[in-house]
Amino acid sequence: MTVDSPSRRRVLGAVSALGAGSIAGYLDAGTDGQEEQTRSESPRQVTAESCEIPVFTDKYVGFSVGRPEGWTIEYTGGIIWLAPIAPDDPTLAFVYPGWLEAGASVDDVASEFVAGLNDANADGGTSLHWNAETGSLTGTRDGKAVEGEVWTEQSGQYGLIAGGLGPEGAWSSLRETVANIPACLDLFPSVPLVVRTASASDAYGATTWEYAAPEGWQAGGATSLTIDVYGARNEQDGLYDAQVSVSSYPVIPGTTSFTHEEYLDAYLQSQREAGVYWEILDRGEPRLLGELPDGIGGSWELKAFPLLMNFGYQDMVVVVVTAITNWQNYTLSMFWWRAVAARRWDELAAISAIVQSSITILSHQPGAGLSPPVADSGVSDIIAEVGDANSAAQDRIGDQFSGALLGNDRVVIDDYPDTEILVPSNNYDPAQCPEGQRPIPHPATGEMVCGTVL
Repeated sequence: MTVDSPSRRRVLGAVSALGAGSIAGYLDAGTDGQEEQTRSESPRQVTAESCEIPVFTDKYVGFSVGRPEGWTIEYTGGIIWLAPIAPDDPTLAFVYPGWLEAGASVDDVASEFVAGLNDANADGGTSLHWNAETGSLTGTRDGKAVEGEVWTEQSGQYGLIAGGLGPEGAWSSLRETVANIPACLDLFPSVPLVVRTASASDAYGATTWEYAAPEGWQAGGATSLTIDVYGARNEQDGLYDAQVSVSSYPVIPGTTSFTHEEYLDAYLQSQREAGVYWEILDRGEPRLLGELPDGIGGSWELKAFPLLMNFGYQDMVVVVVTAITNWQNYTLSMFWWRAVAARRWDELAAISAIVQSSITILSHQPGAGLSPPVADSGVSDIIAEVGDANSAAQDRIGDQFSGALLGNDRVVIDDYPDTEILVPSNNYDPAQCPEGQRPIPHPATGEMVCGTVL
């Protein structure tokens, strides 16, 4: 069964009518996507009066949205976040599209959205109040007094929450810019992600890994402890412009003071000793990401390191997350490595993060070379939990949406019965297909067809 492709939507038109060279330039933008361009006129697009700012497009996830000059963009948990690149500026804009569950109201979801902001940031001095009658948003963010608005739109099952906030007294000058962001919103067919497996057996055990990636991406190497996935091959030189890895290394006896920085330095040094040339050109600010419990009563501490590195043939933005736990007389360690060609960061940052977050362990049998604590440490659970952390950030809100940006359905189609495909949940109207199915771009032809949700 074929279905119509989603058309471009005019969103918040009425609201609109009323109304950096260092590594930070790459990494402060968080999970970036693909292109920036100025949208041209089209009968299916919003009018120039409604969308007068540059448009940011991610072809992999399947959306476009307005992005003011000098603003960063991130998208996690179904929500698109934008903010100026400026220290100590509490200004924030947000766009949250999705298909509503039967009987759900977009205003109810908006109330949950504001409550979620407060819950997630209460320790950081954030307390916001939304007046559903007037749309006004007031309170504090990061301990600073702010004001703004939350706008909602509902058409059948489709719902949209958007708005923003800024320093108290400054909202009137920010409002038009913020209103242009959702006015440029467009959802369109995303790139399907094919679910694959890779198995390896060695002295440390036998592991079957699972990951999801676009066609053309592949596991370039796997061991019982490590998997590397490469993608975005450059046709000019045949090299891949994106690489993601997940590794869990053997325990280090007697080194209970092993730090994240020492672990990262030791790994980089091992790569140099193996003949890999690298040079660190710039370092971003490391960030502690919190802790996750394991299967033996301990807790893993996670820390992220953003780097700009040169590997001889090109500069790459590298984001490394290290995980360390000290257990009795052992140090256990893992890391997540994501490297993207600097010249293609906007294009590939999001999809590389999505591929990395999909990596999980289906099965693992410890080998003779693996120290006992690793076998019981719940490494596979930690890998899965870290992979799910971003998309789970707003689950309590997403419960009322049938899907959310970066939230995926697993689908199979008739002529690919043995291949599972991941597609973002909110790009397509679920009413276009029978119950239990959903629209999906065919991975070979791009034609919209109905696939069965697993």
